[in-house]
Amino acid sequence: MPDDSLQMVSNALRANYSRLAVLAALAVALSTVVLAAPVAADGTSTSTDNNGHIDFDDLPSEVEPPETVEFEVVNTSGGQFDFQISSPDNSFSLEATLEGDDDDVTIELDTGAVGADDPDEYFTVTDGEVHDVTVHSNDVGDELPGGDYSVHIMTDSSIVMDTLTVAPSIEFHDGLELDWSELDDDPSHTIAGTTGFDSGDSFEIRFETSDDESFLLEEEVVVDEDGQFETTVDLTTLPETNRIDVTAEHNNLTRVSTTFWVDGVDPRDDDSDDDDDAGDEDDSQTESNGIVIVHDGDELELEAAFDQQITGESDLDAGEHIDVQLVSSGTFFIQEEVEVDEHGTFELSVDFDYVEPDTAFTVDAESAADPAVNASVSGTIVEPGATDGADENGSVEHDETELADGTDADDALFAGVSTWGLGLLAVGTVLSVVGISVMLGIGRSGSLRET
Repeated sequence: MPDDSLQMVSNALRANYSRLAVLAALAVALSTVVLAAPVAADGTSTSTDNNGHIDFDDLPSEVEPPETVEFEVVNTSGGQFDFQISSPDNSFSLEATLEGDDDDVTIELDTGAVGADDPDEYFTVTDGEVHDVTVHSNDVGDELPGGDYSVHIMTDSSIVMDTLTVAPSIEFHDGLELDWSELDDDPSHTIAGTTGFDSGDSFEIRFETSDDESFLLEEEVVVDEDGQFETTVDLTTLPETNRIDVTAEHNNLTRVSTTFWVDGVDPRDDDSDDDDDAGDEDDSQTESNGIVIVHDGDELELEAAFDQQITGESDLDAGEHIDVQLVSSGTFFIQEEVEVDEHGTFELSVDFDYVEPDTAFTVDAESAADPAVNASVSGTIVEPGATDGADENGSVEHDETELADGTDADDALFAGVSTWGLGLLAVGTVLSVVGISVMLGIGRSGSLRET
């Protein structure tokens, strides 16, 4: 009988030990599963950090030919990237695929030798390799013409856009602003400027309407002994418009091209009941001919942030293309081609994170097939979050910023998952202890008690 009692006690203890072993295994498995989520989140963060970024380390705001301009590029993402530079009128456009030996790459452009047939004579790279160079257009002389050039660097995941101002060999100082009321009193208009050409040299100035090119005047000017020039033109036959393209050419080569703004409404327009009211109405310099740039109020407001959306509507068919230009003198020049969808609408996303608030700009949209179908609207860069429709204007951050900020987002995810995991682990531990206690209690009240 005593032997039987001892055997029953031994069996009961073994049963309880088995239960304890199973519960311990369950607790370890539960802890492993709970802690797996934070570990996975931490792995994602590390992978994100390895994507790197690309940016201009030092981009000069202005260069004067024949100087050589240097573009310092930092590409921590490694691998190849694309570089593009284009003049305002596309008379010069170059694209290259580059790869750095290290994170830093220096691109050099000799602005005094761009007329050469071989781009190797004016485009070079240090601390890197040139894989391919494509010259889309080169209708300039030996020197790079003046104007605001768009400069892009791109990888598969990000794009950085900036502006390089090239000081013109011909520069307009006076006469680039006019009001229709002044033309009503006197149709003649004087434009003047300075140039680096020698005294007695001559060049042509061309005036042309921006919308339909129906108005054209060409005047030859002669440089005086002080390097200055001046000419007066008769604008009697100027059609109703608010933009005139002014181009200076020397030896059949474009030296500088700019826009000549005409404010107010043509007083010769019989449909205008009140010249003053009409003039005020046009102060925003909004013009639509088959294309409308969508905006609230008198002008377009975009934030000094990434991915700002510009949308428009048109009378064009699906698949047709529209050339869009965004220009802010001395700050940026952006030119993009967009495609019209089946609803006649189009959109464009632009980064303005590098632009100071209160910067004025102009958006010009023109059908690639029919320049008479166009639109123009003035705008202002505002503080981030200042627009009422911040979400509509695209507060989504740039791809590059998402990569850079991914660590913060992942850290927040990690913190949340960790808190949840630790809480679940604590609950599991408590349940395990309770379960063990209950089972031990059952063991005592059952097998041991029977013993």
